[in-house]
Amino acid sequence: MKKHKLVLLSISLGMIMLSCGNISNIDFSSKNSNENIERNKRNGESIQSQNDNENQTGSQIEKTDYQITDAKETRFGNRTVGYISLGNGWKQLENTGGQGEITYIGYDESSITLYLAPVENMNAKGVANEALNKMSKTEEEQKKLKLSKIQINGYNGYQVSIDYSTGISFRKNYIDYNGNVYLIDIIGKTSNIDELLKIAYTWKPIQ
Repeated sequence: MKKHKLVLLSISLGMIMLSCGNISNIDFSSKNSNENIERNKRNGESIQSQNDNENQTGSQIEKTDYQITDAKETRFGNRTVGYISLGNGWKQLENTGGQGEITYIGYDESSITLYLAPVENMNAKGVANEALNKMSKTEEEQKKLKLSKIQINGYNGYQVSIDYSTGISFRKNYIDYNGNVYLIDIIGKTSNIDELLKIAYTWKPIQ
């Protein structure tokens, strides 16, 4: 019951944002993945409030390019939302939004959802900022929310991230490609978030 509540929370948050816009079994290259994650942490830009964000307009955010590190992993997804590599211990939830949304759930209260954002006249940065502003409701969120500019396998995008005091973390990765905005939405325990990011960074729009 706890797992399903957590997944439903993640899916609900994702759909709100779009309207305005065994893990250890995965044999990735640990050295390369960990280096990429550490670079992303250093490159992240903290945004404590909408006003802070407006005051930082024009500031430079370093970008990081994440590459698929293990082509042997099985690819999951479709041509609408893109593909990621998953190992054992994951399964797809049924009836989670049709072709425009796919949710995969892991063994440790974690989930990864792939979306195609139904937005017009907006790019990944705009959708990410909308999401960040909508999430900035509590004092903790205003202090801990971060916005980072990223690349995943050469595709540009922005990441909205937060680590809650409850031990749960969100990583929302918005990617620009071919006039569309794609979302790789991650929710899981803070202690496992880096492992989940390794999976997200295998995303590509084609298999």
